Amino acid sequence: MNEIYINGYFVDRLHFAIDETESISDSVSLIIKFYKDEKLVHTWTDKQALVLGKLRKEKLNDEQAIVAVHESGHAIVSSILMRTIPDSIFSVTADSNSQGFVLARPQWNYISKKEIVNRLAVLMGGLVAERIIFGDENITMGASSDLQNATKLATYVLYACGMGNMLALFGNENMDETPSIIFDDAREGINREAKALLEAAEKLAQETLEKQKVLLLQLANYLSDKRAVSKDLMMDFLIKYAVDFRKEDIITDADHLFYRDHLKKQVEKL
Repeated sequence: MNEIYINGYFVDRLHFAIDETESISDSVSLIIKFYKDEKLVHTWTDKQALVLGKLRKEKLNDEQAIVAVHESGHAIVSSILMRTIPDSIFSVTADSNSQGFVLARPQWNYISKKEIVNRLAVLMGGLVAERIIFGDENITMGASSDLQNATKLATYVLYACGMGNMLALFGNENMDETPSIIFDDAREGINREAKALLEAAEKLAQETLEKQKVLLLQLANYLSDKRAVSKDLMMDFLIKYAVDFRKEDIITDADHLFYRDHLKKQVEKL
């Protein structure tokens, strides 16, 4: 950057930073530091209103409690079955279309047949958690997108990916893409497989969360009062409350899980 003249100072570099320590009062401070020859010559600070601050505040009501339980279910099943700890878990957001969410994605960019039921269980973890904590009669409609995504994944891997009992691409004349619902028609064989996957996933999610009920209660209780849980804090909850959990089981090297080593070992035997 060439030398510039700002606010009475000749400078050659600017550094921008945000101080969020005041975010609890719905404001943040924008800090601009002026440098000349790598020396700080001036600092300018301006407090800015945090427009979304009030929307992100803890609600401390039934809605936040429901979301806390729901998202805790997803996070726990992901951590236990997929061995992937979420980057963050939110029970309050500023998005009117999303009450909460879990940011958790396995570090590998493929889906193997053996992990399908586990992935489906993660999607069902929210609804199952609600049922365990609140009772079947008190579950809410917040799981509609989860069930849609689970059904779509189950049908997709069978209809389009050849992961069922028959290697074929299925469809019908009324479909533009893989359905997100199961059709009870002539393809009863593959529909039966999809239903079996979903039933197995629900059972697995139920067993996992029943076993980890103390963890579920502790995590949901925290999220019912606080809007978010970080990855590090989630690890702390797992270490303290999870049953049969070992920190070293969490996947950290997703580039070498199975396939390369398995290939190399077979070649060595030739």
